[in-house]
Amino acid sequence: MKIAICDDDNGACQELKKILKKVLYENSDIHIYNEGEGLLKDFSNGYIFDIIYLDIELPGLNGVEVGQVLREQVEKQNLDLIFISQKSSYCEQLFDLEPRRFYRKPFDREKITKDLKILLKEHTAHRQSIWYEEDGREYRLFLQDVLYMEAESKKITVYDKEENKIVIKKTLNEWEEAFRKDHFVRCHRSFLVNLNYVKAFSRKEVEMINGAKIPIGRKYEKATRQIWNLHKLEEEE
Repeated sequence: MKIAICDDDNGACQELKKILKKVLYENSDIHIYNEGEGLLKDFSNGYIFDIIYLDIELPGLNGVEVGQVLREQVEKQNLDLIFISQKSSYCEQLFDLEPRRFYRKPFDREKITKDLKILLKEHTAHRQSIWYEEDGREYRLFLQDVLYMEAESKKITVYDKEENKIVIKKTLNEWEEAFRKDHFVRCHRSFLVNLNYVKAFSRKEVEMINGAKIPIGRKYEKATRQIWNLHKLEEEE
């Protein structure tokens, strides 16, 4: 979980950080910014956050303007914007930005804690992702964007729905175990496919929505068929 707090009041930043750390996982990161330009600069350089707590009364670009830029760059289901302010007169301006919450200062610790626990559950259930490194920078890949993975020559290539090819580490066995509950199936010793993007299914292969035809290994045929049938039932419910 990666979180940003953007507020020109550093005391408020530290107070909010303290509240959040009591709920967050140990490996969660919290970045603090005192003006919106710094947040947007890091964002443009590859920083990705799950939740951003954004003060409205900021020097320079205000919180509404910063939020507008963020919404143009990130799909709303992948970023929760939470606005904070000493006033409650901004509701109409925030409507189009679809914020998840709005907090007034001074902070209500119990409400923030309760809401964060809800958001954490949502991220765990619906926003599974992996982080990979490329050219010294960290990038985030959402599982919902992955069509399939291919293992070849001691590397794994990820093919996503935007037709990108991304090389990641670990073995296919490790990714299979991690993604078992997220509509992925190991249909071949060299392939892990996302059933949500299967266009056609037969005994010998699966065809993905991008036209790629993935073979089904004899060893994996029975299990793949069973998982595929369960997947179809879930979609029909």
